[in-house]
Amino acid sequence: MHGGDFLRHNWHAITIAVTAAAIACAAFVMLGNMPPHRIVMATGPEGGTYFEAGKRYRTALARENVEVQLVPTPGSVENLALLRDPRSRVSVALIQGGIVSAENISGVESLGTVFYEPLWWFHRREIGGMGLDGLRGRKISIGQEGSGTRALSLELLKRAGIEQQVGELLALEPRAAAEKLLAGEIDVAFIMASSDSPVVQQLLADERVQLSGYPRADALVAFYPFLNKVVLPRGAANFPKDLPPADVVLIASKASLVVRSDLHPAIQYLCSMPRWKSTRDRAFFAMLISFLRRKLSTYPSAAKRSVSTNRACRSCTITFRFGWRRSLASS
Repeated sequence: MHGGDFLRHNWHAITIAVTAAAIACAAFVMLGNMPPHRIVMATGPEGGTYFEAGKRYRTALARENVEVQLVPTPGSVENLALLRDPRSRVSVALIQGGIVSAENISGVESLGTVFYEPLWWFHRREIGGMGLDGLRGRKISIGQEGSGTRALSLELLKRAGIEQQVGELLALEPRAAAEKLLAGEIDVAFIMASSDSPVVQQLLADERVQLSGYPRADALVAFYPFLNKVVLPRGAANFPKDLPPADVVLIASKASLVVRSDLHPAIQYLCSMPRWKSTRDRAFFAMLISFLRRKLSTYPSAAKRSVSTNRACRSCTITFRFGWRRSLASS
């Protein structure tokens, strides 16, 4: 049978086969471009600010049919390492300002800042007021290995020239540090957390400990551009007990929501929607340096994408909310 005769006698079968192949290819391409239904997010220690924020993201994205698996970590340093390691499966993380550098910026970008994180500095009340010089010979908690608290605390001790003169440096997570401080087992605890942190709220309200400030905060902000100078007003922690009894000058960074650059645009869009910029922080602190006028992060910003890309993300998100099975059924 000649080729012409074959086509003439079997055109309907060939048409069906070609159409089926085209539909299969289109479905394959469509499935390949669909957003994932599950992402992994690096947070911080369980019970800490980052972990609690992660739980809020998990709840918000669950309403969009996206499952968020939370991975507790010591903090920002490890979060960035996991984010840059494709084998970790982590694609979203909360990271403290100042952790990133030009050497470790590739492959990640910021979806924006979320909340202020002061470096709280609590000490036993019987020690009395102290500056950085008063840390000599003291037993100090500076946060776990891999935490942003530890990185910044060590930098401050180095800047003050006393990193070799303290009594003992302990790698405690915030809750353990607070317990040991209240029990009198350590002298000082550095804790990097938002004002909403349960540990911070507990220590601010407890008369057995006292919050120290940074009299040279202006100099620290000049040395470290990712920091902000903030003031905790008198009585803001406990108005009836007048705690703190005077304004306390603190330094604070900003926590950013950071993602892998190859994370699906629709997921990035969903993650950027519930960015809880804490209104409590704005009310709690007197901001002396506006973060809007300063470059707080050296991460590439996902916000620089074009309007057309954002519209495409919204369209993809709408489809995604109803599930890929429904979108295929309606095609």
